[in-house]
Amino acid sequence: MNASSLDKIESAPVRKFIRPALPQTGRIDLFNHYPDGPMWAGDGNRSLEVRVSFDRLYAYKPEVLLSLAAVDSAREQNLRYDLRVKDVDTNGFTIHFATWSDTRISLATVSWFAFGTAQ
Repeated sequence: MNASSLDKIESAPVRKFIRPALPQTGRIDLFNHYPDGPMWAGDGNRSLEVRVSFDRLYAYKPEVLLSLAAVDSAREQNLRYDLRVKDVDTNGFTIHFATWSDTRISLATVSWFAFGTAQ
């Protein structure tokens, strides 16, 4: 980097408008399928999706993290599940939950954390 490049960097205008960070959290019961329901059936591929709306909007698409907060399943089979976040936008996101084979899940609860720039 030469001296003229450094002069340009030092004389560049500084923007003073900075939007605050916006963390948001939540917990949602995805389903309770005991004693009847597709996740408890224990047969083949099963999935569901739940849309979550943010309480406050973001200026740009935020980062979203999911964790399984609670699960109740039959002990006779392996616990198999796939938990994903999809379709994230400034208004919310979709939780995708799936299981397969003979796994029987009666209920699942998810905790989520979103972090981005406030609108």
